[in-house]
Amino acid sequence: METGDVKRSLEDMVADDEIATATNDALRMLQRGDGAWETIWTQRDLILESVIQSGQISEADAVRFRADSEAWENELKFIWSELKKQAAATATTAETAEL
Repeated sequence: METGDVKRSLEDMVADDEIATATNDALRMLQRGDGAWETIWTQRDLILESVIQSGQISEADAVRFRADSEAWENELKFIWSELKKQAAATATTAETAEL
């Protein structure tokens, strides 16, 4: 494996770890009930740049979301909705395990 390949692999692992950490933080926030949409919306530009840098969206989507804040808002709302569903499922699983 070449040095450039190793560096890219390490960068990918760090990006994946950051995404996993952010997702887990969001799930915990949702489970505690303090996951206000306003918090997400105030960080929308930072979230967009992070998602773009991590390669989670296509270049075309990156261009579209940067140019169209309504499209990015709709995408964030969809992501937020999915995270809330995941948090609810995680909480249900945890409650079932306690029984």
